[in-house]
Amino acid sequence: MQTLEQVILKHAYGLTSFRDRLKAHRPTGVTNQQIDDYFVYYFNL
Repeated sequence: MQTLEQVILKHAYGLTSFRDRLKAHRPTGVTNQQIDDYFVYYFNL
């Protein structure tokens, strides 16, 4: 969780930059496709 706060959220200014930053520092076992699928789902809510 500390990485999420220090590396990703600190440099994310919107959802697109958050997605890009998350992909660059994704957790072990998470694929870019899973991140994309999550954001597609989130944007369609």
